[in-house]
Amino acid sequence: MIERQYKDIRPEQILDLSNTDIIPLGTDEIFVKSMDCKDIWLSNYGRVIRYSNGKYNLLQGSYDSNGTLLYMLKKNVFFDSKWIYKKDYLFAAKAVVEKFIVNPDKVNNVYIWHGENDKQDCYYRNLYPLNQKQYMVVRKHFKKTGDDLEEFIIKVMNDIRILYKVYEQ
Repeated sequence: MIERQYKDIRPEQILDLSNTDIIPLGTDEIFVKSMDCKDIWLSNYGRVIRYSNGKYNLLQGSYDSNGTLLYMLKKNVFFDSKWIYKKDYLFAAKAVVEKFIVNPDKVNNVYIWHGENDKQDCYYRNLYPLNQKQYMVVRKHFKKTGDDLEEFIIKVMNDIRILYKVYEQ
């Protein structure tokens, strides 16, 4: 049975906001150092801070045509036999799931359900990594009833009939 689990974040990875002018969105908002992007910290709310010119700056993300929040950043990639920083997109919800949520099936759980189907909400407790079939079941149920309570989504995540349909293909 799958249960919701959140990753333990080591204190040394967390940015001390007292050194910044940034006001947290909630008492639990933390910014964690990104290992893939240069001078970047990601919050459990999907916000991003960049350190440049001796100052911490909260970045303004943009939204794609699907309403997905993203940031243009320099990402550390292996290219032409060496590591370089290359401009790349960081999709907020995907990054938050990877950084803060235990995803037991990273290969298949590539869809992310946002609480109340609000794609602008990237708060980690409102994100659910799902496989395609699970996502479709949750979306259909939400459109029909307006219900996407965690209890329902966990039930869908643990429904062997839905998992079996995905893996039998």
